[in-house]
Amino acid sequence: MCIRDSIWGIPIPGVLLVIALLVGGVALGRSVYGRYVYAIGGGDEASRLTGLRTRSIRTLAYVITGALAALAGCVIASQLGEGQGDIGLNVELGVITIVIVGGNAVSGGEGAMWRTATGIGILAVLGNAFDHLQVSTFWQEVIEGLIIIAALAIDSYGKRRAQR
Repeated sequence: MCIRDSIWGIPIPGVLLVIALLVGGVALGRSVYGRYVYAIGGGDEASRLTGLRTRSIRTLAYVITGALAALAGCVIASQLGEGQGDIGLNVELGVITIVIVGGNAVSGGEGAMWRTATGIGILAVLGNAFDHLQVSTFWQEVIEGLIIIAALAIDSYGKRRAQR
C-alpha cells in the first residue's frame, strides 16, 4: 500500500492525522500521563515539588513528538517520492497558528486535541479560500499574523475576565 492510496476515499495521510489526533486526545485527556503533561505545562517547578518526575515526563513528551515528526517526514517523503532535509522549514508559524486559532493556551497547562483539530479545519478552509481567490502569499502571511494576534487578544481577554 502506497501513502498516496486512500481508505474509503480518505487519503492515508488524512487517516493518519485522524488516528494521531484521536490517540493523542485520549492520551492527554484520559490518562495519568496526560494529566502530568498538563501539570508540567501549567507550572514546572510546582509539579516537581509535588513529586512528579518532570524530566522523564518531559523527555517522553519530546520522544513522542519526535516520533510523530518522523512519521510526518515519512509521509511527505512518500508523497514527493524523495527525501529532502529542508522540507518543513519555516512551518513553525503555521503550527503555532493552528494551536492558537484552535483555542489552546500558549502559556501551557491547558488545551485539547479537539481544539487543535478545530484550528486545522479553520486554517485549511482559509487556505483553500485564499487559493481560490488567488491571494498572494505575502497577504496570506499578513492575514495569518493578524489571525494570531486576534486569537491571542481573545484568549487574553477571556483569561482576564475569568480572573474577575
